[in-house]
Amino acid sequence: MKGLPKLRGVLYVRASEDGGASGTSVESQEFEGREFCEAFEVEIVAVLVDNDFSASWYAKEDRPNYEKLLAMLAAGEINFVWTFNNARMQRSLDDYTALRRLLSETGGYWGYGNRVYAMSDPADRKATARDATESEAFVDDLSQTSSAG
Repeated sequence: MKGLPKLRGVLYVRASEDGGASGTSVESQEFEGREFCEAFEVEIVAVLVDNDFSASWYAKEDRPNYEKLLAMLAAGEINFVWTFNNARMQRSLDDYTALRRLLSETGGYWGYGNRVYAMSDPADRKATARDATESEAFVDDLSQTSSAG
C-alpha cells in the first residue's frame, strides 16, 4: 500500500466465547487476518490468541497474549497489529488509550475493517476512538441488561 513503511505485525485474535452464534471464532478471525495481511503486504510475525478471555473492564483476568503484543510493540519487534474489529482488541477505553499512545509513540499501525490506521493521523485516532467508545458501550449495555434480569 502506498505511503506505508514495511509492515511487520501480529494477528491478534480473541473470542470471549469461541464460535457459536454470538461471535466469530478465532479460526475465522485468523483466516481473515491472513487475507488482510496479504492484501496490504504485511509480514506476519506471529498469531497471538486469547481465546475465552474478556477484553472489557469487567474482566477478571489479564489476557496473556495481549500483554505479549504490547511488549512486542514496545520493543520494536513489530510495527503493526491486526484485529478482526476494534472490539477484538479491547472493550475498555483505558486499554484503548494505552494502546493508542503506544502505537503513536512507536510509529505503529493498527489494521481492522479493511483499513490500516496510523495513530499519528488525527483522523485515524478519531475513527478508532469512536469505535472504541462503541465497543465499551456495548459491554456496558449488555451488563445492564443482564443485571436487570
